Amino acid sequence: MVGFDRYTLASRRTARAALAPRSLLTRQRAHGGARTARGRGARACAPRRPCWFALVWFASIAVACAYVARYGSEVPIQDDLEMVGPVVDAEPVDWTYLWSAHNGHRVALPRLLYLAVVRYAECDLRTVLYLQVALLAGVALVLISSARRLRAGRTSWTDAFFPLLWVGLGNSEILLMPFGLTFTLPTVCAALWCACALRRVDLPQRPALLGMAACLLALPLCGGPGIAQVPLLALWMFGAAAVAWRSARAGARADAGIGVGAALLALALTALYFVGLNDPEAPARPAPPLDVLRTAAQFASVGLGPVAQLWWPIEGVLAVAACAAGFGALCWRMRVRPAERARTSALLAALAAGGCLALAIGLARWDAGPYAGLAQRYAPLGAPLASCVYLAALLWWPSPLARAGQALLTGALAAALAPNVELARAHGWQQHADVRRLRDDVRAGLSTEALAARHAPAVYPDARRLGEQLRLLAWAGRPPCEPPVGAAPWFMLSAAPIEVSSSRSAPRARRLDRPGGDGAEWVLVVPPEGLVRYALSARYTRVSGRLGLLSRPGGAAPRPVRFRVELRASGRPPVVLLERVLDLGAGPADWGWQPFDLELPPHGEAELLLLTQAPPAGGDSAQAPWWGALELR
Repeated sequence: MVGFDRYTLASRRTARAALAPRSLLTRQRAHGGARTARGRGARACAPRRPCWFALVWFASIAVACAYVARYGSEVPIQDDLEMVGPVVDAEPVDWTYLWSAHNGHRVALPRLLYLAVVRYAECDLRTVLYLQVALLAGVALVLISSARRLRAGRTSWTDAFFPLLWVGLGNSEILLMPFGLTFTLPTVCAALWCACALRRVDLPQRPALLGMAACLLALPLCGGPGIAQVPLLALWMFGAAAVAWRSARAGARADAGIGVGAALLALALTALYFVGLNDPEAPARPAPPLDVLRTAAQFASVGLGPVAQLWWPIEGVLAVAACAAGFGALCWRMRVRPAERARTSALLAALAAGGCLALAIGLARWDAGPYAGLAQRYAPLGAPLASCVYLAALLWWPSPLARAGQALLTGALAAALAPNVELARAHGWQQHADVRRLRDDVRAGLSTEALAARHAPAVYPDARRLGEQLRLLAWAGRPPCEPPVGAAPWFMLSAAPIEVSSSRSAPRARRLDRPGGDGAEWVLVVPPEGLVRYALSARYTRVSGRLGLLSRPGGAAPRPVRFRVELRASGRPPVVLLERVLDLGAGPADWGWQPFDLELPPHGEAELLLLTQAPPAGGDSAQAPWWGALELR
């Protein structure tokens, strides 16, 4: 009976609790919307749901890395050939070089990062490709965090939009172009500026403000894509500084000074950018407005990837409509939510800055063809614009129209995934085939002039410039002119020496054109004081070969080098068979290949020494003595 009474009492309490009106906190707990934190009050709590965006993020990184591993190459082509001089130390790396124009753009920061990885860290070009994947994946993760913050801690499956946009194979051309840092870095800076501004509803705190200042200052150093976005972002910094100056918050005036200082310095760099700048690709005639708008609309949709050319103009109309809807949503939000104007105006400034970049592309490339705005190297540059549209839709949350817009944007990228993969494979295969044909011709011994004439259309548009850069690569022993993998430096010699050494740097194999352009062959470079030593038996009676000086193109004034060939037998004084001083500054007689054919005196067991010696004044590091076609008979 006691047990029955307890059971009845418990049942009545349960029924009463079910019939009674539930409190707000109880309803929130029932829906997973909030919970009470002891000592901190109530705070938002997201319900447990599958992290589809995380799966897509990891899968996108894996696919991008596999794509780079399959089709990436350490052979520089196209714009990367312009970096050969500083990479091989044939050009000085100073501010004059970093600030010099490249195809009408000053790209100091991408150049500096490129050289830091390839030259100073001594990594090959594929390391830069993986670095770009890491940068794009990091930005996608940061923007996912921003979207979660705008939803008050909630995530959605549509957040897979960011990894599909930023790390997908729609960026296939940039993923295979190390010099694509000139497009990746301004994109990353613009996206991080926006993410820092969205961290709080009101003005950003000191750490976020410093991040925004750093991104703003980096944009003018990243070429035209950064310059086009600086004015509007700097304008927002001025407005935020004015609001902070009137604020009573501690440290607000210092924050205002940081914002004003960063904006002024960024605008000063922008003005300095155009001093003495001459764009060789600028159109010669006035731009027709319709052509400019067409190219700008193409750029707005280029984030879809290579498939954008197949879907034009439908995706262009939809992209412009989405940007207009995002702009309208942000203006509406600023009107109805005055407390959030700082964050909303920052997103509006970032969206407008992306629009300015689209118009700049339209003005600069309207005459480059009917699909100039859909060039795939622009794909990363269009990503911040699309991301701002997606984040603007979040400010309508939980409006059904906003959720439909996010699903539509994510669905468009998902629909483009399969054709983008096929087009990316075709692009990667074509580039891989071009590099393979270049390597095959290098192994076949074609001269530099023949290589440049044969591969200029695919590898670099200017045959003369391609020949110059290939000579630099041959001088430095870098791909595609590197020695065979695993081969000894003296692999080209018919007889293997018992010792090859140098007191300055390690002997190395280098590819050298034959006189008259009749092909090329490998020679053994032995810097002074250098030694190549052979063990001779009594049957050898002659030694022949070639010698010369390999001078770096554009190197310092050359100095003479002494070549000696000696025969040393036990119990006998050394016999000097050849002694010659070559001085490239002396005249044509010392240039090129210097053949020799020497008769050996009667000897028993002996040693043959090939010596390279510098004069007392020292030798020039920009040139190196070499031996080639050595034969013992």
